[in-house]
Amino acid sequence: IGEDDFFERFVSHVGASGFHFERDDLIAFQIAAKQGAPTILAGVSGTGKSSLPTLYAEALAGGEESPKCLNIDVNPSWTSPADILGYVDALEHRFVPAASGMVGTLIAAKEERQLFRDAAALYVLCLDEMNLAQPEYYLSDVIQAVSRAPGQQTLSLFDRMAVAQDDPYRDF
Repeated sequence: IGEDDFFERFVSHVGASGFHFERDDLIAFQIAAKQGAPTILAGVSGTGKSSLPTLYAEALAGGEESPKCLNIDVNPSWTSPADILGYVDALEHRFVPAASGMVGTLIAAKEERQLFRDAAALYVLCLDEMNLAQPEYYLSDVIQAVSRAPGQQTLSLFDRMAVAQDDPYRDF
């Protein structure tokens, strides 16, 4: 659908879900989300900041499929990228993805993009309460990847020589 029709669907979906946002705030969110860079929402607790990305993903899906949205509750104890992405088990020579689900979502988005190119769905990742831990520690690899030029925004999870030949994550 066209841009204007999608935006109206988004506004309607937000209202039908029981939320009230100023139209200008929804326009600002739409513009920020379309930039392809992280969008950070700040404000008073209970105003719907955590719900807005999910509502956006649902509007994108249009009720035809499940939205491509992952909400991750940030833990105050996170201190490294392993806490959100995962780590290599040195004894087993296996990559162990973090419980956040971020690696699986990133892989699904990458594979869909390779298959469908510009027709691939938009994936939404919401880091809820990301200020509870220091993002410059647990999110450093992701921040570096998204700050690169389009087409060079790769994220290497580990040295592929650190895992066994049959590790399913070896190519990532």
